[in-house]
Amino acid sequence: MKWLKEESIYYPFLLFVVMLGLSVTRAPSLVILGIGRNSIWIFIPCLLSVWLGIWMHQVIARSGSVSLIDASHQVGGVFLSRSLYACFAVLFTGGTVYFTYLSGDFLSKTLLFGNLRAYVLLETVLATGIALLPLKTHARYAHIMMIFVVPFFLFISLAPLLHLRWNWVTPLFTRQEWNSPIHAFTSAMLVYLPLAAISLIHDKRRTIHGLSLGILSLIIAIITTYFMIIGIATFGIKRAGEIIYLTYSVVNTARIENFVLERIVFIWILYWKYMQFIGSAFLLRCASRAVAGVIGVRINAFIIIPMGLLIAIVEWVSASPFLAKSLSVPLGFMTFGFLAILPVCVVLGMKIRRKLP
Repeated sequence: MKWLKEESIYYPFLLFVVMLGLSVTRAPSLVILGIGRNSIWIFIPCLLSVWLGIWMHQVIARSGSVSLIDASHQVGGVFLSRSLYACFAVLFTGGTVYFTYLSGDFLSKTLLFGNLRAYVLLETVLATGIALLPLKTHARYAHIMMIFVVPFFLFISLAPLLHLRWNWVTPLFTRQEWNSPIHAFTSAMLVYLPLAAISLIHDKRRTIHGLSLGILSLIIAIITTYFMIIGIATFGIKRAGEIIYLTYSVVNTARIENFVLERIVFIWILYWKYMQFIGSAFLLRCASRAVAGVIGVRINAFIIIPMGLLIAIVEWVSASPFLAKSLSVPLGFMTFGFLAILPVCVVLGMKIRRKLP
């Protein structure tokens, strides 16, 4: 794993930052709501699925193909590759709606202002503006965040350890709390949605190392599991499942214990918002990249801006307290399919067509 080389750092770190933004939003509470204290185990099948997909992408890369889309073109021709582009466009468009909705809903609640649509549309406008920047610029911002922002973010996240009731976490396995295991699995898989972007990256000069992605995916699983555990140990199993923004609520409880941490928590929230801006813009750009692949042109502002407008229209029409929860199941299933099942199918197709040694 060549951490010090510029070409091997950018894209994995960008994906990590976007996944981190997703992992600290709605996912922890949705998982707890689905399987309760069993949440500590949910990322084991998720990680196995993700690692399988990463391995298959490495197999495709060693065959000489630039990406999964390129490999699918060798297997099924233009029709298959364009169809996959269309499916990726649906996935990333839904992911952008999910991310921008949660971010706007958080601002609406934090600022005690009830106009949800206004804040969601504001998030979409900001995401569209940032998405106009090249993907390499996003990657450079993510690299800076990995050095200066993420360590501080994780350090502040340790503050709740000062006042936990560990007996609320036990027992770690109880079948009685399996209310909706499928919903819990799809919500956990949703954290890894940005990894599907490795199928769209066409750049021979900058390879994405599978070991880097595997380790960063493991770190994301550990961080998300940590927030679920301390959420239960702070609020109890029932209350933790009811809190929409569990991560924010957990860290914000530090204000009760120490007045000095009030300002630190405020800085933490600013960093959180910055990660959400980068994440929503990245997903929007991936959606635009997929649409550009469908029509066979290069991505440009004439695709990104209409995509931002389409997402704003969807959010305006569908804005409701249940939007995020209703999107988590189909997006989670799609993420599982694109990360685990699709790469395996493409590799099998390449073997049948004798495109692999």
